[in-house]
Order: sequence, then structure tokens, then C-alpha cells
Amino acid sequence: THRSWFRQRISGNSAGALYVIESCDGLPLGQVRIEPDAGAWEIHYSVAKAFRGHGLGEQLLDAAIAQHEREFGDVVLVGRVRAENAASRRIFHKLGFKEQPGRSGTVVFRREPGQTGHARAGGV
Repeated sequence: THRSWFRQRISGNSAGALYVIESCDGLPLGQVRIEPDAGAWEIHYSVAKAFRGHGLGEQLLDAAIAQHEREFGDVVLVGRVRAENAASRRIFHKLGFKEQPGRSGTVVFRREPGQTGHARAGGV
């Protein structure tokens, strides 16, 4: 079901972006999708299972956001995180997102144009 949904998402006419982050050896480390949604761009990301818990999430997300800004400009970015997902919540905080209450067990993170987190090194 998820594969079918994902194929539909990436093959549609969406103006969104999909960033696949790989190691220098070409090993996939994770992916970040940033899609337009109600006047903002919503972020969805995942770190490959083998690389979770090693602090890569922040770097992957930071690199994808930097690339997205080069392609689409400085826009409103939004991330939705399950309330119990402490690691993702920390990542969004470090990247300069402001936390807002969500609905049904989620927390919304929002970053306005001009609002930044730490300095970007330009890559992972």
C-alpha cells in the first residue's frame, strides 16, 4: 500500500521536490520530500533504518532544505511530527523551526522566510 501511494506521489504533477541523500559510495542514507501545501511547503523525511540513531537526520534535512531554498527560494516550511518522536522534534528545533500545537497527537513545526537554524555547510 505504501509503495503504491509513494509511486503516485512522485509521479504526479506536484511542484514538490524529492531529495535522495547518498553516501560518497552511493549508499542511500535517506530521503526528504518537500511538497506545497496550503501556502507553505510541507517536509516529510526518513533516514534509512541502518543509519538511524547516528545523528544523520539533522544533516540530511539541513542539506535538503538548503537545496530547496536554492531551487524555490526562501519559503514557509512546515513539518508535522508525532508528539512522542523526540528525535525529530529536536531536529526541527535545531534547524530554527518554531513548535506549535498540532492535532491528534502531532506537533507542527513552522519556519518563516528569513528564519534560520544553524549555518549550513552545504552538504552532508
